[in-house]
Amino acid sequence: MKLQLSIRTQASLIGPLLLLPMLAACSTDQAGSRTIEKTQTTNAQAAAAVPENIRESGELKVRLVENSPPGSFRSKAGMITGWEVELAGLLGERMGIPVSIASVPFDQVISGVVDSSADIGIASMFDTPAREELVDFVNYFEGGTGWLTYKDSSFESGNPCGKSIGARIGTAQFNDFLPQKSQECVAAGSEPIEVVDFPDEISASDSVKLQRIDAMVADSPVVSHLADQSLGRLVVVGAVEEPQLYGIAVAKNNEELVTALRLALSSLMADGTYDRLLGKWGVESGAIDQATTNAGGR
Repeated sequence: MKLQLSIRTQASLIGPLLLLPMLAACSTDQAGSRTIEKTQTTNAQAAAAVPENIRESGELKVRLVENSPPGSFRSKAGMITGWEVELAGLLGERMGIPVSIASVPFDQVISGVVDSSADIGIASMFDTPAREELVDFVNYFEGGTGWLTYKDSSFESGNPCGKSIGARIGTAQFNDFLPQKSQECVAAGSEPIEVVDFPDEISASDSVKLQRIDAMVADSPVVSHLADQSLGRLVVVGAVEEPQLYGIAVAKNNEELVTALRLALSSLMADGTYDRLLGKWGVESGAIDQATTNAGGR
């Protein structure tokens, strides 16, 4: 069956791998970064579960996505920051291992874990059955898809048919959510959605501000943050759709690292550090009660 979907190419994926300085957990003094008060450092059980090859390397290699606030993005001072950046540092701290971060395009997060360029990937990724075929996930948050448009727009999230909608290329919104919405439009006798791809959510939101596209979709924390930072030029419309668990990507069958991450995350949850981190960044509505594995499709 021919896919009833119109795709406009807005920009190509950009840039080489950007290697960022080593994070000394979350006690970092990096400009523009927020910090979390320490309640404890290494968790003995989590540290004991860290695979030997990671201990020998002396670092936990993490891949994140840049320009996806509030999870990870560049501050005005040019430093990498965001709640998922801090989470990575805290996990490393609890596991007793320094963290190094590489900021890459979204579609290189999972591939980097699969080819062992990275140990883990944290990129606001929905834990889906298709992705579980490639990697295992340690679940740490729940989010959904939100809609963002410009102030005084007549756009309605309940009727996106025939509209131009932006999304970050490679995301669940671009690959699944908008194509499904477009097919529903065609099935109802309406025009398909014109899907416009962007390398990141910030460039998509800039096009919305300039009214070059009607709206954009992204993870619900992202659209809320972009609206809050837009000085009233952008507004969230409609309800959050399709809430799903986020997962930290780990290579298949790496049970030791999965265990270490779950123990570290459970430690952060138990002493309140996890809740304080989410509250500091305004994403507390996505908090979950326990660290799970591959629970996104359940």
